[in-house]
Amino acid sequence: MSIISNVNNGDSGLLSRTKINDNDNNLNADKMEKSANLSDVAAQQTALNNITDVASATNEFVLTRDTATGDALFKASAAGTNLAYTASPTDGTVTSDTGTDATIPAGSTTNASLMLPADKTKLDELALRFDATIGASGAEFTTLSAAITAGRVNILAIDDTTETTDTTHSTSFLLYIQQGVTVDMVDNQIIAGASNLTVAIEGNGTFRSAQTVLNQKTIIDAAFSGGKVIWRGPVWDNDATIAGCSLTDIQMDIDSIRAELPNFDDCGIESANNREDIIRNATFIGGGLSCSRAVRNQTGGSFHECYFESTFSTTAADPVIEMVGETGSMRGFFFNNTGNIHLSLSGICVDFKSPNGTLSLIASRTGSIFSDMILSNGDIDVQDADEMVFTNISEINSIDLSDTGSFGSKFTNCTVTSLVTCSTPQAEFLNCNLNGGMTVVADDCGITICRAGTSSGGGAETITVNASADRTRITSCRTDVAVANSGTNTSQVGNTIY
Repeated sequence: MSIISNVNNGDSGLLSRTKINDNDNNLNADKMEKSANLSDVAAQQTALNNITDVASATNEFVLTRDTATGDALFKASAAGTNLAYTASPTDGTVTSDTGTDATIPAGSTTNASLMLPADKTKLDELALRFDATIGASGAEFTTLSAAITAGRVNILAIDDTTETTDTTHSTSFLLYIQQGVTVDMVDNQIIAGASNLTVAIEGNGTFRSAQTVLNQKTIIDAAFSGGKVIWRGPVWDNDATIAGCSLTDIQMDIDSIRAELPNFDDCGIESANNREDIIRNATFIGGGLSCSRAVRNQTGGSFHECYFESTFSTTAADPVIEMVGETGSMRGFFFNNTGNIHLSLSGICVDFKSPNGTLSLIASRTGSIFSDMILSNGDIDVQDADEMVFTNISEINSIDLSDTGSFGSKFTNCTVTSLVTCSTPQAEFLNCNLNGGMTVVADDCGITICRAGTSSGGGAETITVNASADRTRITSCRTDVAVANSGTNTSQVGNTIY
């Protein structure tokens, strides 16, 4: 009988239980067939339960890694987060009892945010203030004229509108234009249907007009009188295609306006036949070299704090400002333009500046006062007017006093680059720097504490009195060379050569 021996390192044979027991610990993954999942196991769920020892877990426990041992184990899940909200006048806070609180900002005009209390108050006031909304969508009426025809008098523009007909109103009314909204009048007009009516236009949007008829205004009294325009804030986009199309010809009370003007004459703000017009905080945007008379003040209106930029007319015949009212006032004008800007002024004009261009002043009304101006090498032309006063005006290129029909103008603390020829009688110069010297032609002129020549002296400038001049007074003046006197009855006191 043959006996099969046990397996050894040299020959094949039977594997004994002893060998199995001896080698239990030597079995490893390298010597076993691997299984990547439980797909080859008949009772997969049972196998998974056995592997994870799920029987030891409590309901809703989660399998996780123990941070101390690194072993897998079941443990109770973390409790849920409790959220709350804390309100304040400036923002809102979402609080968490397990994490970091989150602040919700308020008052943004860019992103979604909380509404501030002040904004809510304004919104409530708007709802109470207006009896109609207009706009192409989402509004009660699609046009201003439709709302006015329906008898509405407090109108809120919430979306763009395009007018298709004139708006005739028999009562005063308010139009409030929201930011980003345009009320487009095209070539239509707002026409009063009775006397003493007020048109109030407010807001942060745009009021556009595009008149096509010569001298046609957008807001008018027509056959009536006593009307008034109140303006608070909106842009006026004037796209007129012809000259003379200013905003209105009735009384104005304007505070904050941006007037974007076309490239035509007399299409700005005109104060005509009214002495009570008030225009404040106005910005004028020029439309080109034919854009002139952006401001036209004919009978005494008040224009304060006005700003000019972009391109305007640069010719004396077509001034940017034309003021012929004898009692009007203009204060705080800033010209951010290049080139020579011409101004025809009268009344009281104070604080004019042009850092990038020159200002040339045409003065043509008796008794006018001009003060605190920087002309940046511009000129002053005194035309057919008497007893005008010029004070604290610097950087004057030249002064034209050739109009023999004028008399009695006074210049104090002024600086002039070129030769001044005084052909108007009774002119007075006090504490002026006459860098180009002076020639006196007319009678009864006075020059006091003035300097003829540059500050360093040693030049050839002086004060010359022509033979045609009588009774000239030269007192405490300083000249480069001696006064050249050919006049009669000339008085010279305390003058020096430097």
